[in-house]
Amino acid sequence: MLRSLGGPLLAALLAGGAVPALARDLPGVTATEIRIGNTDAYSGPASAYGVIGKTEAAFFRMVNDQGGVAGHKINFISYDDAYSPPKTVEQVRRLIEEDQVAFLFQNLGTPTNTAIQRCVNMKKVPHLFISNRGGQMGRLQALSVDDGLPAQLSDRGADLYEVHAVDAAEREDGDPLPER
Repeated sequence: MLRSLGGPLLAALLAGGAVPALARDLPGVTATEIRIGNTDAYSGPASAYGVIGKTEAAFFRMVNDQGGVAGHKINFISYDDAYSPPKTVEQVRRLIEEDQVAFLFQNLGTPTNTAIQRCVNMKKVPHLFISNRGGQMGRLQALSVDDGLPAQLSDRGADLYEVHAVDAAEREDGDPLPER
């Protein structure tokens, strides 16, 4: 999924060669680098899911090995939150305030994402492809910076809707999709 999604997503973010002109105005984006933030459960009760963050890191290394995206190297910064909401808050603040990431990508878990949602939205940091099973993240219309799965995408364009419709972790009725 990441291979088919990551390149077009990053290319769309950098489309038109406008990034060098805008880089000075965007936290986490320079003329040569894009900083992407992530937290994942590398330890703790959900540590089996840590493989997701490791796989994403490997994907971004591959992208960088192939020249990056539009001349930009991806700096994927991922911290262990041990699937603990207070630790997630601490690590996400670190990503936003110290690391100055451009956006958060695929943070794991409903309780952990719920804990950071208000802060992330107040700071207007895009929170893309939230990984959760509860489905509530995509249904909170008041918090519009988040892009949870499965999201209500009637106002976000057909191309994004197709991506979410294919890759969503659950259906509208809350039942998991069958394994592929």
